[in-house]
Amino acid sequence: MACGALTEAHAIGLIHRDIKPANIMLCTQGGERDVVKLLDFGLVKDLQVERDVAVSGTSTLTGTPQYMAPECILEPDSVDVRTDIYALGAVAYYLLAGSEVFGGKSVIEVFSQHIHELPDSFAARGVTIAPELEAIVQSCLDKQPARRPQTAAELRRRLEACLVDAWDGDHAQRWWLEHQGAIDADARPSAGDVRTLAIDGAPR
Repeated sequence: MACGALTEAHAIGLIHRDIKPANIMLCTQGGERDVVKLLDFGLVKDLQVERDVAVSGTSTLTGTPQYMAPECILEPDSVDVRTDIYALGAVAYYLLAGSEVFGGKSVIEVFSQHIHELPDSFAARGVTIAPELEAIVQSCLDKQPARRPQTAAELRRRLEACLVDAWDGDHAQRWWLEHQGAIDADARPSAGDVRTLAIDGAPR
């Protein structure tokens, strides 16, 4: 669904430039669970890291460091649809691995890894996924835009052809029936409490 939203945006010349989990909302529409809405097109104008750290210059860096493609950092004026593909791949990596592709103690450290380092395999993060799916995610995260899926439509076709069970309405309905109570309870913490919700044995 996120690929579909990007396909429509790219078709009218819009590059999102800030794809990240916080800008992807799961909604209920017409009784269907987990309908994806992509938020905040064109709203982010400064580089933002937690407490609104901004970098500006001749060309303004735009986005969130953990999800920024190398070209965003090296040549901000050169971004195109493949920049959003990289970011969507970084979101997929986060969802599957439970941690971001790259982390660091500073923005510069994160930038350096996006430019120079290869992402860890999922096995290195202790996660087992279908090899076909891992190959797709890693292709989205290629340093060279020409080696990524060239459009969101192409990425969607590759995902649909991947030998992984699709997340359909029945899956979503069962998941929410099982977890809704815990999520509702977690949404009402006592003042000052910091709480972690465990789902499928993993903290979220």
